[in-house]
Amino acid sequence: MILILDTLAKKPVFWLRAGERVFTSEDLDIGVDEIEGCLQILWERAQIHPSQLEMVAFNRGPGSFTGIKTGSVIAGTMSLFGAKLQSFTSFDWMQVLYGKPIENELCLLNAFQGDYFKARRKQGTWDMQVGPVPESESAVCLYYGDLRFKKPHFIDLSPGKARDLEELINQELLTNEVKPLYLKKSYAEINREHCGG
Repeated sequence: MILILDTLAKKPVFWLRAGERVFTSEDLDIGVDEIEGCLQILWERAQIHPSQLEMVAFNRGPGSFTGIKTGSVIAGTMSLFGAKLQSFTSFDWMQVLYGKPIENELCLLNAFQGDYFKARRKQGTWDMQVGPVPESESAVCLYYGDLRFKKPHFIDLSPGKARDLEELINQELLTNEVKPLYLKKSYAEINREHCGG
């Protein structure tokens, strides 16, 4: 039994495979504050207990600081029951949504304050940075997230569907690296530094 979750979007997505059956969060109207209730519904529908999970994978970022923290805590808790802990990046998720391997395309996620999380895949590894994006970019710019921050030359990949999470397994994009990927400081850290704390 496998659980894959992405808690970085406004509407978190979950995919659970229990034997031959698949359960998702797609038909549940949930927000970030109702994740626990959503998981409880999935356990009940699948008629399993979290201790029966063999593997749990979460989105380790980059993206929302709170979303990354939430996903890592949930997945880490599930691993305490004995499930193998794995992760994927937001850019891996974008590759799934793009529908083919990403090599030269520029992947972008809003990082607020005029910045974007940026990445290109080079020889199977993401080269990640944070910063502004020029108004016109010669390469293909793939974007995922809040449409308020999408520029006209971006190709929008959102929204992602829970059933698409299975492709992370099929494309072998899950990894044993589970350290949260914070490319930008949280507002709390910025405020602490500003206040000298």
